[in-house]
Amino acid sequence: MPFGLAPIEFIATVLALVVLIKIIVIIINKKIWLDKVAEPVYKNSKASSVVLIILALVILYYLLQELSIIQIYAVVAFSSALIGFGLMRYSKEFLQTIRKGCSKKLDSWSWVSIIIFVILSLWVLNNIFF
Repeated sequence: MPFGLAPIEFIATVLALVVLIKIIVIIINKKIWLDKVAEPVYKNSKASSVVLIILALVILYYLLQELSIIQIYAVVAFSSALIGFGLMRYSKEFLQTIRKGCSKKLDSWSWVSIIIFVILSLWVLNNIFF
């Protein structure tokens, strides 16, 4: 891995740098983040979805080299709580988006996400109870 870091350290370093860069850019000029990052990512949702699922699988592979699926899933719970906390500021808008999504049929990407979470949840429960 670059800089002599272990894979898990490399993943954490990249995330820490991205978070700090994002915060600095948003403090200086929110529009730059919107125009250069958010809009391109969300306008190309199919390509972004493919990149993100591949990235998630690669990260999961490296995490499993050092952590159990139970530990990883506990971190998912922690991350979900932090993300939920951040989204609460936009609860009114987010609730409208949820309502809109619930009025539609589940598409193939939704099913992929559901299947991933079912597999991970069953994997965790199997490791804890069996």
